[in-house]
Amino acid sequence: MKLAGLSRWQWTTIFTMTIGYAGYYICRSNLSVAGPLLMEEGLTKEQFGAIGSIAVGFYTFGKFFNGIICDFVGGRRMFLLGMAGSIVCTFLFSLGSGLTFFIIVFSANRLIQSAGWSGLVKTASHWFSHTTIGAVMGILALSYFFGDVLARVVLGRVISMGASWQQMFWVAGTMLGGILLLNLFFLKNSPADVGEPEPQSSPENLFGEKGDDGRPDSIKALLLPFVTSLSFWLVCFLSIGLTIIREAFMLWSPTFLKEVAGMTDGAAGTASSLFPLFGGLSVISLGLISDRFTNGRRGAVMCAYLLPAVPALIVLSMLGSSVPVYVHLILISLTGLSILGPYALLTGAISVDLGGKTGSASAAGLADTAGYLGATVFSGWGIGAIATRWGWGGAFSFLAGVLVLTAITAVIYWYVHEIHPGRSDSPDDTSTT
Repeated sequence: MKLAGLSRWQWTTIFTMTIGYAGYYICRSNLSVAGPLLMEEGLTKEQFGAIGSIAVGFYTFGKFFNGIICDFVGGRRMFLLGMAGSIVCTFLFSLGSGLTFFIIVFSANRLIQSAGWSGLVKTASHWFSHTTIGAVMGILALSYFFGDVLARVVLGRVISMGASWQQMFWVAGTMLGGILLLNLFFLKNSPADVGEPEPQSSPENLFGEKGDDGRPDSIKALLLPFVTSLSFWLVCFLSIGLTIIREAFMLWSPTFLKEVAGMTDGAAGTASSLFPLFGGLSVISLGLISDRFTNGRRGAVMCAYLLPAVPALIVLSMLGSSVPVYVHLILISLTGLSILGPYALLTGAISVDLGGKTGSASAAGLADTAGYLGATVFSGWGIGAIATRWGWGGAFSFLAGVLVLTAITAVIYWYVHEIHPGRSDSPDDTSTT
């Protein structure tokens, strides 16, 4: 791993895409920060959860198709289009009211935003070698961890200064507009656009020699290697569990901190940034370790990271309002530190490793689709319903159970893909499709 050897244009690409995808979160986490205010205006927990769940459903739909489309049309184009559409939806959301309107507009926002990560992964697969992709994708993944932090801190402060949730949405859209202009001028689709050579894909990608092709030959040639790979199916199951937990914390942590820890609306929105903040530390450290110390074999590191989150979630399920606020915050931080690195690995470095330049966007999109199918049901409406009927203790007990199953799947992936890799993952088996 020699990040110091990256060219000026490679560092420019890292910077612009990190800032760009962080901007996506300014126009996504705004709903979570606005949650307490929207519920003060009459929305119930289940209605607010329904907005999140239905929107995640549209996001899931978009992940599946946009990943595939991106492998054919190019990463930069999808990345910029997703950003522009999200700005429009964010401004529109602030102009209406009512549950139906909120569901339609925020669902449209998530559908459009689903193009963003696939575009980023596709672009990265052209710019960076498989020997550095773990660390590079770790840096790029900071965009959605620290982007989420930035959104919650800034927008929480906007609320604390007395702004309405509508005014807060206008701030979010304006910030993303400035970021769009930055990417429009400085982000390039591949090294060929600036006269630099492209690095090679991982030799273990599912497409064999065709993994260095920028565009797949057909839909069948693109999808068949994934369908026939046991390792990739396990990646999808891992994505289901970790996405359920991640989306639940992103959507509900401000409300939990207000109701259980007794924090104010603005303080709860700001404090909820601890989850993605420590997640950012997790993802960059995991990427560096998997590049430098395990030679790209990322399964064992992923298993080690997941274990501390199990007791953290169990303890969270047992805490009440009498416990000091800092205890809740420590446990939320520990959970982010444990699960978000492995989460980012699945749709980052592992997707590029398995998909190469040919199918990296589809690998990320398909893994994300699996994850958000679970989150559609459980992270929004499901957690809202559980918290309403059995309290937040019941909600965290459910998430702890999900994590135990996910950790078991991680161990199986480690065994199947890295200790005893099967023939279904051999590039030689799929390179002729």
